[in-house]
Amino acid sequence: MENVFSGIRTATVDDIPWIIGELKDFSKFIESNASKFPSEEYATKTLKGIIENHVFLIACENNLRVGFIAGLTHQNLMNPDVTLLTELMWWVIPSKRHTGVGTSLLETFVNVGKVLNAVSYVTVSLENNSPMKDNILTGLGFRPAERTFVMEV
Repeated sequence: MENVFSGIRTATVDDIPWIIGELKDFSKFIESNASKFPSEEYATKTLKGIIENHVFLIACENNLRVGFIAGLTHQNLMNPDVTLLTELMWWVIPSKRHTGVGTSLLETFVNVGKVLNAVSYVTVSLENNSPMKDNILTGLGFRPAERTFVMEV
C-alpha cells in the first residue's frame, strides 16, 4: 500500500508493546472510571487481531513512533453491499499534536479505505476533549452524522 505521508506505515505485531504503552496514556485522556487495562494479555490478543485482519497504521518521525489510527472493516448491518471502515482508536503523542500528524494519519486511513475498493463509508469518532477540530474533518470531506452519548453503569 502506498502512503500519502511517508512517515505512515502499516502496524506490525512488533509495535504492540509501544501501542499498549500509548493506550495506557490514552485511557487517562478518556473520561471514564472503568479500568481500560485489566489484562495486557487480552489487549495484546485484541491488537494482534486488528493488525492482522483490519486497518492499523503507525505514524513515525525520525524512526520514532508518534501516533496511530486503527479501525475495523465490516458490512452494514442491514445492507451487505455497504461496507464501512470504522475508526476505533486514533492517538498522537502530546508533543506531536497540532503538527499535522493526526490529519496525515486520517488521510492515509481514508486512502486505505479507498484502496480496499469495497468501503462505502469511513467513520470516525472524537472524544469531547480531542484536539482535532471539526473544521479539519469537514475540510477532508467528513460530515456530522450522529452524536454519541455514554453512561457508565
